[in-house]
Amino acid sequence: RTAPASVLWAKPRPLRAKGAVNPAEVFTISIDKNNTYKLNNDLISPADLEARLLSAKLEKPDTAVVVRPHFELPVQQFVSVMDILQRAGIAKVGVMTLREDKSTAP
Repeated sequence: RTAPASVLWAKPRPLRAKGAVNPAEVFTISIDKNNTYKLNNDLISPADLEARLLSAKLEKPDTAVVVRPHFELPVQQFVSVMDILQRAGIAKVGVMTLREDKSTAP
């Protein structure tokens, strides 16, 4: 049996989400349980982190960041990073918790 003439068939196709980000262009901020900051695996101070993010935002307004706080990090330290992101004007932010340091894993 065939479909009535008024029914339109469309082949599904993947859609790129509005505002989707290229993962290769995402900055990753890691904070270990000793409050050591890393930007894309490079040690960085909070002041330098803010300067780098401000510069990145000027170059690319839709800059995206993933924050990876250690699960034992005090909440206030995490909030400090979120404050830096807010001052830099970065709105595309994801959070992923780090369960353990790679250097201390068995």
